[in-house]
Amino acid sequence: MIPHHEPSGYTALPPQATFWTPRPSDIGEDGFGFFRDVWPILRTPAGEARSYLEAEQSILASVSGLATSEEQFDLIVSAIEDYDVDGSEFASVEQRGLQELLGDAGPFLDGLDLGVGGLVYALSAIGAFPAASCRGHLGSTAWSERPVVLVAIDEFRARALEPLVARAGCRFDIDPARSDLLVICAGSVTSTVQLADAILVEHAAFGRGKRSTASRGKRLPQSQDRLF
Repeated sequence: MIPHHEPSGYTALPPQATFWTPRPSDIGEDGFGFFRDVWPILRTPAGEARSYLEAEQSILASVSGLATSEEQFDLIVSAIEDYDVDGSEFASVEQRGLQELLGDAGPFLDGLDLGVGGLVYALSAIGAFPAASCRGHLGSTAWSERPVVLVAIDEFRARALEPLVARAGCRFDIDPARSDLLVICAGSVTSTVQLADAILVEHAAFGRGKRSTASRGKRLPQSQDRLF
């Protein structure tokens, strides 16, 4: 099983969206937006994004067949993301193939959360600027409880993205701490994967966008508080 919850946010672009995009000088080795443990993923070739997404879909299908609860899903996916092949906490998981799944999937994810990495690469492939992502984690200390990708994106591309977000069951929102970034959120990684697929199918529709000059010179906050 893959956890599903009711998504929050807007089905259309929030009226307060600024459509800001960073200049090259705004982006360093640690990305932009003053997040922790992030790095820039920009201008990804569409074919590479498609390959990543297809592998992610395959891994999620395998995990869905192994997990019987939200807690077990989180446990298995966390082990895959951390490449913890030998974790003893899987004593209660008797399905065959778990060790093979962990060994094959962990290095492939390249540090991204399972279920949102494909969306990060798809957004990068259309010329947007992914800033941070999270598949959603259990517990009160989690940065986000639901799948999210924060992205800087110009208005042309955002408008083209709008109907795809709605059809995938995702939502838009604005993080008050980073009002120049658009939040794409969902109730399940099933929706984020579906959105990534739709973006890559419609890749050509995003090709005429111009870099926005809105919010030029603004500075994003220098802390990573819990999202929402």
